[in-house]
Amino acid sequence: MQQVIVVQQAAPAAVVEPEMNCCGCIEIKCGLTTLMVFEVFYLIGFIFMLATVVFVGAVGASMSSGTYNGNNASINAMNDKINDAADALLYVGIGLIIAEIPRMYYLCKLCGFCCCGGKARDSVADRSGIVMAMKALALNQILSIVIIIIVIAATSGDFGPVTHFILNFVVNLLFTAWWIMDLNKWVAAKSV
Repeated sequence: MQQVIVVQQAAPAAVVEPEMNCCGCIEIKCGLTTLMVFEVFYLIGFIFMLATVVFVGAVGASMSSGTYNGNNASINAMNDKINDAADALLYVGIGLIIAEIPRMYYLCKLCGFCCCGGKARDSVADRSGIVMAMKALALNQILSIVIIIIVIAATSGDFGPVTHFILNFVVNLLFTAWWIMDLNKWVAAKSV
């Protein structure tokens, strides 16, 4: 009888990537999924808000387009004010759409990563795409702040009632910057 000796070589130890947390508390992949779910709810709210702005603008335009055959200056002045408000709402709607273009890019990148195989591939390119998406979100928040300031300044309005909106965008911008910093570390960990 012949004796056969089988020698097994140990496989090289797999390099395990350390778990990365964003904002010090949530694992990044789970956080991105959570952000995507929040973004879907935001999109639904945005569509309702945009529909409301368009509806109110259309109602205002139709109210001021009525003809009045009298010489009442107060009614003519009121029609002019309503027409100006309807025009301002039209510009607000256009500004909202322009500001949301980067946010749609952000949503598409998040959806691609979370739902369309980005998590499974988990490549440097996928992670870099998420960083670009977060930068698009930051651009959206900056554009939103600028649009609010422009509309209030153009209508000679008071900043008091909209200060909380501006502060909301500033706080969101700070959280986005925090995410960008942590995501850059996440990309660096993958590229090593």
